[in-house]
Amino acid sequence: MEWNNKLWRKSIEEFKDFMLPLGATVGRSERRIAATCYVEGLLLPGQRKSIEPMAERLGVDGQGLQQFMTDSPWEEAGCGEPSVRR
Repeated sequence: MEWNNKLWRKSIEEFKDFMLPLGATVGRSERRIAATCYVEGLLLPGQRKSIEPMAERLGVDGQGLQQFMTDSPWEEAGCGEPSVRR
């Protein structure tokens, strides 16, 4: 099966449910939004998975994604825990 925009749109509600426990591990609402955008950017079709191309595909400001990845004080180890529990 090839991942495409049509499949993504069908899966968006499941994605939101998946991201709820993961987003809770990063703290503030701004970080939760950026985390959701970042993971969405990784999953969407597109060759380049660096910040700027993903931000462009998502229609968001790349600076917010960059800050999330470089400046957010969240624990990396805690992010995998909710997905393991599922």
